[in-house]
Amino acid sequence: MRTAPDTIKAYYNVCSHRGRRLVDTPKDARNARGKRMNFVCGFHAWTFNLEGQCKNILQKDDWQGALTDERTRLGQVKVDTWGGWIWINLDPHCGPLREYLEPRRQHARS
Repeated sequence: MRTAPDTIKAYYNVCSHRGRRLVDTPKDARNARGKRMNFVCGFHAWTFNLEGQCKNILQKDDWQGALTDERTRLGQVKVDTWGGWIWINLDPHCGPLREYLEPRRQHARS
């Protein structure tokens, strides 16, 4: 998702509480599009902002302090742009995209 004019972020499309999908793609569509300022889980209505932080948890006091920001935020996925494309990598330990692709660009010019 675009969080600012020059900033793109990617998260796993699941609520950190129950693992329910946050954004459902319509049955006949290939992808989901739209403008949202938050994502709401359809299971317990946990609400996440564009930075992946959980901003609303119903009955949060019932959890007796167990729900920290770290435990409730969305899982971030590596994302970068190159050549006009958005590249998403699910490997949390991957190296920078540019380091991987730039040598190929030099090779393609020769």
